[in-house]
Amino acid sequence: MYYGKAGQRGHGIGSVLGSLGRIALPFLKGIGSYLGRRALSTGVDIGTDLLSGKSFKQSAKTRLSEGARGIVGDVVNKLQSGSGRKRKRQTKKECKKGKRRKTVKTCLD
Repeated sequence: MYYGKAGQRGHGIGSVLGSLGRIALPFLKGIGSYLGRRALSTGVDIGTDLLSGKSFKQSAKTRLSEGARGIVGDVVNKLQSGSGRKRKRQTKKECKKGKRRKTVKTCLD
């Protein structure tokens, strides 16, 4: 039987997709919760408009466009926030010179 090269593992595309899923899942959860909050607030706004007497079609049209503009604005602000890697401030280290003892030369040295 042929078992392949010693370095070959053969986990296939499933291991690649699994590792991508582990990386992307927290990111997608954050996006999903954000979009859910925005959708809920837009739905509440539409409901408020309906109770005040506006038509559903007009209210949905205005509130959905406002919501979309808000999402785009939030994405632009997030991309331009510049929260990159923080670096430690480098300070100059001063060398402290210790006191030198005076050596007295004697005739025994």
